[in-house]
Amino acid sequence: MPSDTIDLVTPELLTIPDLAAAMATGARVYRVAEVAPKATERQPLPLIAGTDGFTEEWIGMWHRETHQASVHALACYSAMDAVISGTGEVWLDGRLITAREIMHDYVAVGYDVAGGGNERLHAASRRPIRSIDTPCLVAVGHGIAVYGHFLTEMLFRILVAQRALAATRLNYQVLLDQAAPDWLLKILTDDLGIPASAMVFFQPEIEQVRLRHAILPSRIYTEYRFHPAADDMLAALLARLDLPEGDALPRRIFIARGTFHNIAAPHRVCVNEQALIDIAVTRHGFTPVTVETMGWRAQIALFRNAEMVLGQAGSGLHNTLFCQPGTQVASIGLTNLMQSMIGTLRGQHPAFISNDFTLVGEFTVDEAMFATFLDRVCGIEAEVEPEPEPEPVVLLEAFAVVEPAPVPAPARGFWKRLFGG
Repeated sequence: MPSDTIDLVTPELLTIPDLAAAMATGARVYRVAEVAPKATERQPLPLIAGTDGFTEEWIGMWHRETHQASVHALACYSAMDAVISGTGEVWLDGRLITAREIMHDYVAVGYDVAGGGNERLHAASRRPIRSIDTPCLVAVGHGIAVYGHFLTEMLFRILVAQRALAATRLNYQVLLDQAAPDWLLKILTDDLGIPASAMVFFQPEIEQVRLRHAILPSRIYTEYRFHPAADDMLAALLARLDLPEGDALPRRIFIARGTFHNIAAPHRVCVNEQALIDIAVTRHGFTPVTVETMGWRAQIALFRNAEMVLGQAGSGLHNTLFCQPGTQVASIGLTNLMQSMIGTLRGQHPAFISNDFTLVGEFTVDEAMFATFLDRVCGIEAEVEPEPEPEPVVLLEAFAVVEPAPVPAPARGFWKRLFGG
């Protein structure tokens, strides 16, 4: 490894694609504890009856198929003298850890790891290095800026590490990006038990950090599937949070986005969202909510008590991680499989409406189509037109039926002779 005064230069990309193989060959990375063994993925539920025609065919097929892949074991690893750069990339002895337990697939694609790495990856790996001697949990990642990534990535990294290290009594800090927003810091301190004194920050735009003892929890999902142990972790989290009572909370919620925009996420605004809200409220009794104005525990309580959740695809809808099994979740738009993965993990009934619009910039959803879609989600069958009454047959005069001449009544005594009476 280079000294603290020398930039880390990577003329070619050397990687560690397999942690088990690396440990077997003497790399300074060790498995501290296993949290959950390798498991078979759960099966998705089919789309809500009658909603297949409102979205792309492939998503309906994915929900009908039998899935048989497995998910890696959940564990916590320890790496000695690991260098952290960019959005949490981990380098060990000059090699980038690309093992799927640690690096997300979309990160590998974004950095073009298969092609040797792009300039953004290599530029971050050439920045000056600052050393941190205290053991550090690497919590850096896309969850720093985007709430949905926090829910599906950073939250579970923290929960995996807390489970793995609970018996060790190791005194460690949590490595964060200097740009971590206030909402994230508040969740960490108030809800996840990480005091401000246990946080340490770095600035990836100008530096890297070398961790004498890096704590690397494995990620909770790989290639379209969550590890089933995520359910247990969520249950344990909810049990220790003091959540408000849910008796007065709405059962059907519409996640209103309005003009809210996170500069770290793609810009999109539904121009006629208010019209969609009006349809949901008047036809089916939904209550509009703006989750970004709520505290985290209030959000969790809201979703935990919901029976139907409706909203634009994205971070707000990912709160369905906290919904109960059997909840019906309707997504306006389709971006990727994450919402389906959440529904599969939690046993929820999904539906998507994405025909004739895309979640890019300003877009409009056909209101008549949306009303019909929502009817299906709420279990209202399509009205069947009654069969029309047959038109009376009018015979042309040329083909008029001529009534036959009346038959004379039988002679007296005919019936008696015929039946022998």
